[in-house]
Amino acid sequence: MWFYSERKDLVDYFKYIRILAKAYFIPIKDKVIYIEISNVEINRYLAALLIMLDIQGYTIYIPKDKKLIKILDKSKGEFRYTSWLLSDKIIKFGNPPKNLKRGVSISANQLSNNYFSAVNLNSFYHIPMCCYPAFYKNYNLFKKINSFYDKRKRCVFMAGNFDGEFYRRIDESSYFNQPSRKKVVDYIKEKEYYYPIKSIAHLNNYISGEKDNNVILINTKEEFRIPFTSLFEYLVNFDFFLALPGVTIPQSHNLIEAMACGCIPIIHQEYAALMQPPLEHNKNAFLFADLDDLHELLLGIFEISNEFIREISENVNLYYYSFLTPEAIVKEVIKPSLDCIYIQAEHKSLKLLNS
Repeated sequence: MWFYSERKDLVDYFKYIRILAKAYFIPIKDKVIYIEISNVEINRYLAALLIMLDIQGYTIYIPKDKKLIKILDKSKGEFRYTSWLLSDKIIKFGNPPKNLKRGVSISANQLSNNYFSAVNLNSFYHIPMCCYPAFYKNYNLFKKINSFYDKRKRCVFMAGNFDGEFYRRIDESSYFNQPSRKKVVDYIKEKEYYYPIKSIAHLNNYISGEKDNNVILINTKEEFRIPFTSLFEYLVNFDFFLALPGVTIPQSHNLIEAMACGCIPIIHQEYAALMQPPLEHNKNAFLFADLDDLHELLLGIFEISNEFIREISENVNLYYYSFLTPEAIVKEVIKPSLDCIYIQAEHKSLKLLNS
């Protein structure tokens, strides 16, 4: 046992040295930022933020802490996203060289996972929900987006996991008052405008065909999955996107991906209010209060004019480029006047709200 423990410590030490050595040789860019991340959860949202900083031309320094580096070296589950920070050579360790003039520093006290109970003041910033982190890792995919594509189908689209075991939990939440993803999907499947799609070939045929005025819900767990590298190419074919809540919180990455493509969100009013700034009915989204309200809304959008759809889609584009792109987010994060930057941590954020 003693030998095994000594051997493990030695292996961990050499891993630590190897990681530091690789990071040492990462070139230093013109812009530098130091972020003390010891007070926040190491999760996909933090990884996405750091990747956005890299996209915007920053060399990123974080503390040279053995425990932290060991966590970043993990690659299973949620840690697969943070492991990219090492494998893609995005972060360096320790303090930046003192002779660098264009440096930004974010202290541990400025970062918090207390996302839902935070006071909304000018000196506070809530980092918005992001796309699935792999999109930022493969940022060239955004160059394929034609968010002003005008040959769209007047259809409501959503592709995602509808597993009832997970996606009904928000119904039991004491924090939020909106129908779960599973409840909304089951409700829509009973309506006349629901159109089932069972394969990627079927979806391609529908997009190229004349049929219209439907709601399309693709269960990626039970039916088929659109490759994430092709998702944007499919989203731009639809006028509307049904923004369904996540497992434990309303926010989900699929909303941001749809807005990046100019799709108009159909979204619960509580979910819309959590966006920063809130999405507005008949301006950059269509809001509903409950399932019956959603039904009336869906019937109505199939009757509105093309001109009104184009106007709202343009507002969606304006919102996305103003608040949700890496450029817009990094611009806010680096402001020296911020007292606190709130970053999403799902379960941990809800526990902080409860306490």
